[in-house]
Amino acid sequence: MRYFCSEAEDNKVNSLFDATSGSMNENGRETALFNCLKIPDDNVRLAVVECLLVVPLDEFDYGEISIVTNVISTCNNIGAG
Repeated sequence: MRYFCSEAEDNKVNSLFDATSGSMNENGRETALFNCLKIPDDNVRLAVVECLLVVPLDEFDYGEISIVTNVISTCNNIGAG
């Protein structure tokens, strides 16, 4: 996910990356990533955050932004995973 989303932002020559990122968005990419945040493993959570960092901003909808805001607001110690 991270690779295709990153290339969708950076590679404007090959439209395959943008199409793949759009397809992942239509098929619940963020929902899958948010579900992975529930896994109690810091490596998994870090991988999820790295994916979310390269998701094109225009592909986040209001509900997804609300989920991110909620996750951030419930963190007691962001340095602890």
